[in-house]
Amino acid sequence: MTPCAKPRLLVLAVDGLDWDLLHRLVDAGQMPFVTQLMKAGASGPMRVPAPAGACAQWTTLATGTCADEHGVLNDLWVRPDGIRSSRVGGAQRRRPTFWELAAAQGRTARVVAWPAATGAADGLLGASPEAASRLQIVGEGFERAEHASETCWPLSPDCVEPPDLRALVELVDEARVHPEDLAVSLVQPLVPTARPGEANALLRPARWQLARWSSVHNLGVHWASQGDDALMVLRLDGLPEWLNLLRRHAPEQPVEAGLAPWYRYLDLLLGRYMALLGRQAHLVLLSNSGLPGALTGSGAGQLFHADGPGGLLLAGPGVPPDSLLESVNGLDLAPTLAALLNLTHRPAWPGRDLLARRSGPFEAPRQRYSTLTGPALRLEDLIEPVQRDEAALAWLSSQGCAVPATAELERGSLPLRMKRLKAWAAVRRLRGDADGAVAALQLVLQHLPQDLDARVTLCVLLLELGRCSECEAPARDLPPQVHQGIWADVVQALIGCAAQDWPRAIPPLQRLVAAGAAPLNAPAWLGWAELQQRRWTEARHWFEQARSWPGEAARVHEGLGLACQALGRPADA
Repeated sequence: MTPCAKPRLLVLAVDGLDWDLLHRLVDAGQMPFVTQLMKAGASGPMRVPAPAGACAQWTTLATGTCADEHGVLNDLWVRPDGIRSSRVGGAQRRRPTFWELAAAQGRTARVVAWPAATGAADGLLGASPEAASRLQIVGEGFERAEHASETCWPLSPDCVEPPDLRALVELVDEARVHPEDLAVSLVQPLVPTARPGEANALLRPARWQLARWSSVHNLGVHWASQGDDALMVLRLDGLPEWLNLLRRHAPEQPVEAGLAPWYRYLDLLLGRYMALLGRQAHLVLLSNSGLPGALTGSGAGQLFHADGPGGLLLAGPGVPPDSLLESVNGLDLAPTLAALLNLTHRPAWPGRDLLARRSGPFEAPRQRYSTLTGPALRLEDLIEPVQRDEAALAWLSSQGCAVPATAELERGSLPLRMKRLKAWAAVRRLRGDADGAVAALQLVLQHLPQDLDARVTLCVLLLELGRCSECEAPARDLPPQVHQGIWADVVQALIGCAAQDWPRAIPPLQRLVAAGAAPLNAPAWLGWAELQQRRWTEARHWFEQARSWPGEAARVHEGLGLACQALGRPADA
């Protein structure tokens, strides 16, 4: 691919847009503009190598690095004083984003509602003040009006950068849509189950979400209409929240029926951008993840998030038409966008340019990260003690609050600090550093012995490492109240596998498969149990099933290959 000199580029990111559902609606003829883009460009499902949590996933996509490198491990962070927690911002990010790289190389970049975008550390990549002036960032949450009235909705002073750009502040304020401004008739098509004029459990939140999307869209339309060569990055949030509401208030309604109106509305927004940008621009549609898995049990979902696939769609000059992007990793997004933007200086990203010619990757001069970014996070970087802030404590006292002791601050901040540690363990596991993940999880359990997620994950990792004798104790130490239902089967299966007691392990694994949800790939474990007993046909059967389950893909394919080889089918192996 030969990149254009300064092509227009719009990135439209949608949180929780499921690629499988999108394709079903495309096949049903319900998304004409997405269909048109797919025929004109390249698309495919995409997995983001990040722990559960939208902020970590979106930062991985923006920086092209794993979470232990960019430093954003979960959505909230505890300040060093242990008193306060707040949403992660750019100050906690240790790697530059693709839009910061673009600004450093002469491009104007406008970013809306992307997590950890505002408040980035000064001097990232050694960017000049001129480069900083080319960045216009509207922070996540500018469009939320949950606790504001129609007549009093002040714009947070820290959500617009640069804050002294008066024209930008006025534009953002004017673009925002308050939910009360939306007539019920506008919202009704998005909530098929709600009757007109009825303030039911779904109609009100639908108004709030439509207002948020409209606020982002207003900014996008304004900038797309200007005709300049600025990079535009827009993110639409809320689909995961809407899905939770559907499951709570309309459980009888199929998920697809409840989400399809929003997908069709997204299609209309996309059509608007296509008309404004024209065919000479690049347009990117992407999603961080799809529909969440139906995990059950307390604590499930932090490390074992069985989300459906997100996806990536690219269209514009130089993009092969009607082509499939295979094996897309979220780390590939930043290098691909850098090539589309024709950036000549790029970090040594681990990902690849998806549109590079088959004869070889797109090669450009690479610059290393500045010393500001530092090395990847280590385990010892995550277990620093609380730093007592006497000034902050004095302020608490002046407000009539009791001044907590250091031990109280440690205990109060412990859940969030341990959550960050679990996220680091998940990343190390993805990197193949199972020993590092084990060490982190053991540390979590020292502080939070009741943490189910950490305990089950630790058991699975120990089994994978062949340290079976170490697995039985943490499995047996699960709290008594969870020794029922799905968790009882998980415990018995893990203990049986640790002891290589297959008659004990196989029945609970079979029940987990029948349940259709578990914090581990139950068919894969059944396959390995059958392999150990030299029952090749049964092992192959379970490994075939395991391919449709999330997680442990490498072990699944390894086991399937061994089973096929044992059955005398080397070609299949």
